[in-house]
Amino acid sequence: MIPVPGATEFGDGLASPPAVSPDGRFIVFGVTEKSETMLWLRPIDRFDARPLPGTEGANYAFWSPDSRHVGFFQGNRLRRIEVATGRVQPMGGEGSVYPRGGSWGTNGKLLYVPHSNTGIHVVDVQGGESRQLTIPDPDVTDSSHRWPHFLPDGEHYLFLWWTNDLTAQEKYAGVYLASVSSDAEPVKILADASSVAYASPGYLLVMREDNVIAVPFDADERRVTGEASVIATGVLRNPGNGHGAFTVSAEGTLVYARGQAFLPATLTWYDRSGDTTPAAAEPTAFIDLRLSPDATRAAATIPGVSGDGELWMLDLVRGVRTRMASGAWDYGTPIWSNSGDRLLYTSSEKGRADLYTRFADGSGAQEAFLVDDVDKITGDWSRDGNYVMYWPIGFGGSTPDLWIYSVETQQSEVLIAGEPTYENARFSPDARFVVYASDESGRFEVFAHAIDSGARWQVSTGGGGAPSWRDDGREIIYVEPGGRMMAVSIDAGPSGFKLGTPVELFRIDDTIITGDVTGDHQRFLIATRSDVGSEPLHVILGWHAELNP
Repeated sequence: MIPVPGATEFGDGLASPPAVSPDGRFIVFGVTEKSETMLWLRPIDRFDARPLPGTEGANYAFWSPDSRHVGFFQGNRLRRIEVATGRVQPMGGEGSVYPRGGSWGTNGKLLYVPHSNTGIHVVDVQGGESRQLTIPDPDVTDSSHRWPHFLPDGEHYLFLWWTNDLTAQEKYAGVYLASVSSDAEPVKILADASSVAYASPGYLLVMREDNVIAVPFDADERRVTGEASVIATGVLRNPGNGHGAFTVSAEGTLVYARGQAFLPATLTWYDRSGDTTPAAAEPTAFIDLRLSPDATRAAATIPGVSGDGELWMLDLVRGVRTRMASGAWDYGTPIWSNSGDRLLYTSSEKGRADLYTRFADGSGAQEAFLVDDVDKITGDWSRDGNYVMYWPIGFGGSTPDLWIYSVETQQSEVLIAGEPTYENARFSPDARFVVYASDESGRFEVFAHAIDSGARWQVSTGGGGAPSWRDDGREIIYVEPGGRMMAVSIDAGPSGFKLGTPVELFRIDDTIITGDVTGDHQRFLIATRSDVGSEPLHVILGWHAELNP
């Protein structure tokens, strides 16, 4: 076993799951320290691991065939780091908020999946135009292709056909085989719905429930040749995206992580001095939450049995939790109307992540708000109810830009576009400005942006995210790396836009999962984990020794 330095959770959008180098000499994995993640490198034959600067926020790392570089998704970018020198360089292709895996082939090609609801793309590792190889069936609800894996010939590859619709999983989900240069339809070769890896001398490794199984496979003939054998048990598998936390090298080293995909977090109230009061809510695996305008309730996304997000209402006075919406699809990112009577949120009920509303008291049915052919993440709802901010994460096959939808005209316009990733946008109280986090400088910083003129100002000075605008428009709160809660005074009067110096209010040492702040910026509701339960990584050398190829 290999201890993981620091507390880590190998979850979607959290710390990068382990990846062993093809030569079996190194393991790379994510470590979370004070709410910030980074890749760490550990030699198999030594006891020390070291961080890799420049990989902050990296996820779903993968190795080059020669074991010299590690590729990874970072915001909307694909990058690689040279292990020997630590030099970070861009790679071809684009990432997004929710990438779904990459594989570096012996032919100098990179397979990658930029979004949660898309097909497999290919691009030269050095750059250039990418090409989409597979197109998910539009008639299968919430269908996608993900977790690509090159076979040794550099021409053929495996991938998982996935759907979060439980009613369609049995028929469509599974491991498929395809070719980079052929237009032939992918062929289903395994019914097991998880990420997959080819391992010498001739096996496919895939997950069945929480077991890693080895299926005899002829790589030359590209066909399954025998029955499966269980080689590891109790392995971490994410039921919400099909990813298994296991990795195998060409020379026979198997590495895997144990644990749960969704771990509980505790809700706590903080005041501006950092003094705490337990919230009237039981610990659970929060994905996101948003306070009601009067701060007596919180709308939260919590993973269900399938891993899909379910919409829940938390009564913060009585400590009662009520499920608002669940089903064979995903819900997320709830936002309150200013009056506190309605919720706006995403739902994949129609096969895409669209925007819907419903009454916050649970009465009535959900109503379509913005439904089209693009996946969307909700950002904010203006206080006058006239505008909604969102990210169309599947638009044009590129990274999320920041868009604004007008309720009056029922039209959307792009507010901010470009290569950076934009997150956590909030309207100012008068809807003249937005505040958001962007990684355009290489790390996330907080910016304010004038909607009419396009002028903008950097609010944070030492990194930051999760900004919030006070109800009177005169303060912005954000979280700096290390869990520091920061406040910046704002003067947006006739004389111009003036920013004060950021002031630290208090620091949260535990890992911040999600949270929100009251409109007057006097109280903060934060979901944290003090121990995210990172078990040691398990290593099996020569895992196939007792199997007959």
